[in-house]
Amino acid sequence: MTENETNKKASPWTIEKIEQLKMLWIDGNLSTEKIGRKIGMSKGSVIGKAHRLNLAKRASVKIGKPNKTRRPIARKDSRTLPSYRTCAWPIGHPINDDFHYCGETVQPGSSYCSPHHSRAYIPRKKQHDS
Repeated sequence: MTENETNKKASPWTIEKIEQLKMLWIDGNLSTEKIGRKIGMSKGSVIGKAHRLNLAKRASVKIGKPNKTRRPIARKDSRTLPSYRTCAWPIGHPINDDFHYCGETVQPGSSYCSPHHSRAYIPRKKQHDS
């Protein structure tokens, strides 16, 4: 056995696994994680091998409900964060017991109510042609 043969590790990717990966990848019905489970490989290994084989990129498979950006989350001290519908303007300092968020209904497209939105976002000055 030569030195190169002893340093070379056997690849976990058999010809059968590679062919199975190609078929499942092209089929597109399974996520990379499920492909990996089916052929006995990790998700990362499947993605890496697909990349090295120059297989076409796939759209991400999203499973489950989409997360809304800000949901009320209970904190240890029983105060809650604002939801995506209530103003996120902080009132007071977080270390103080009376700290809270505004909580008014947000302005469409903003994280804040109208008064706090106007404080948070300063409109650009119009440029005058000279």
